[in-house]
Amino acid sequence: MPRFSSLRDFARFLELSPATVSLALRGVGRIGPATRQRVLDEARQHRFTVDSELSRVATHRFREIPDIHGNILFVSTRRPKTPVMHPIRGRIIDGARQRALQRGFRLDVVSINDSDHCRVLGSLLRDQGINGVILSQLFDRHLIEDIDWSRCSVVAVNVGYVEPPFHQVRLNWRLVLSDLWVRLTAMGYRRIGLVLPDEPEAVDLREKMAAVLYHQELKTAPRDRVPVAVVPIEQPDRFVAWFRRERPDVVVGFTDAVYYWMEAAGIRVPEEASFVSLSWGPVQPEAVTIAGVETVHETSGMRAFDLLESLIGIGERGVPEVTHILFLPGELRAGSSLPPSLDPQQTDWREP
Repeated sequence: MPRFSSLRDFARFLELSPATVSLALRGVGRIGPATRQRVLDEARQHRFTVDSELSRVATHRFREIPDIHGNILFVSTRRPKTPVMHPIRGRIIDGARQRALQRGFRLDVVSINDSDHCRVLGSLLRDQGINGVILSQLFDRHLIEDIDWSRCSVVAVNVGYVEPPFHQVRLNWRLVLSDLWVRLTAMGYRRIGLVLPDEPEAVDLREKMAAVLYHQELKTAPRDRVPVAVVPIEQPDRFVAWFRRERPDVVVGFTDAVYYWMEAAGIRVPEEASFVSLSWGPVQPEAVTIAGVETVHETSGMRAFDLLESLIGIGERGVPEVTHILFLPGELRAGSSLPPSLDPQQTDWREP
């Protein structure tokens, strides 16, 4: 029994157009009952399915839409075992879509989670006249290795885990952590403890670690240097053991989740230790307001589209020879979890 890797291959087997097969599979359009039933029967027999989002994009009549300068895809990937799109990604998409509409482009969103989705995406890039792609955070570099990107311009946004071989728009974590460290020491904090997830391949983990180690080595008294806690996200007890052992004045957590680890362990914030999040969210607990670093994610989407439009304008497609990165700043949001230290200290510990 033949296996089909794309809608086009399945349509060729049936001797029908890809659009007819797609409409029949989705139960829409003016398709004869006999033809529709034949497509469904063959699809069932050959266990052929097409991702609904990709199928929807594949049947757009892009070139018949007036005032559309080009067609853009926002390609979303999801962390394994996490089927729901993260709200941050939705905000990035909103910003990119807003800017696309302003500039006369159409932006559609598709998800790729496995090799079958990637094959269909490759067919879209080959056959549907896609001008550009905004690629969201990757969790598996192998997903995109076999896709032919040579026909479109590509920009990656919200890079944090796998570093793709494309131009990028992302947060400048070295600058963010350096600025945060200076602010914390100016507020009187001495023992600053950073908590990161145990994901050694993550690009942003290396950047955060580098910034903190620099400040610990050159800006912090030896007695106040707190080892970075690298904790599997499913083992908060490892964090609690680190906290009890190191007793930091302030905990800098990779997300708001670290605050809830502290709350669950009975660690009082800010009485026992203050807290600041590196991924601040608008949803706040009842007891305190969490201080944290916020990225205006809509701006990330807009800047990613701006960069993509410039690449389309100069005709740069595919994987670039040299990758350029547009770094964005973060903004520290105040909260009751981060009051000024009750025991201010001299910030410059070195002898004159």
